[in-house]
Amino acid sequence: MNSTQVNQNSWNIPIDKLMVWRNGWSKYDRKISNLYLRIVYDQLLITADTKILESFNMHQKLKGIYKEDILILIASGNNYGIRKIKFQLKSNVMQCLEALSCHFPVVNHNVLQSNKVINAKYRNIDEILRLAIEQKEDTSHQLKQSQLPKEFKNFVNLCLLDPAFPVFVSETEKILNEITIQK
Repeated sequence: MNSTQVNQNSWNIPIDKLMVWRNGWSKYDRKISNLYLRIVYDQLLITADTKILESFNMHQKLKGIYKEDILILIASGNNYGIRKIKFQLKSNVMQCLEALSCHFPVVNHNVLQSNKVINAKYRNIDEILRLAIEQKEDTSHQLKQSQLPKEFKNFVNLCLLDPAFPVFVSETEKILNEITIQK
């Protein structure tokens, strides 16, 4: 078998440096070699030699975040809480990420970080809200014409898969309403 085979329903790719989140990143418990990330129909598997170390049904809530050749998988299911696994992709990184993104959201961490220079000028909240309200119509027009990054849809999907996201949106809306009503 090739070290890397990719098609949508069945493929495998060698990985390295398998870690799991347990109040911080720690190496996987067992001594392992010949690590592979595999897709077999709707299952995402992490295997070592002939053993299956991790298995995820891709119909469950599953998302990925990558930076360079490191991928973090975040899974949440009924039998377990949120499980985070991190590993290094050894070859064909972009091909692997494209194949994974056919099954669940995979977000580029670099896109999440802003490359804009932060202005050190401090403003008070009154000024920021006043400008935001005045520019609301201009902003909506600009958003319709702006080119969003290709990964933005994956980012939105990632937010929607986060169980805490609706609460975050609701709390943010309450705070904004309180601030604007006070003015």
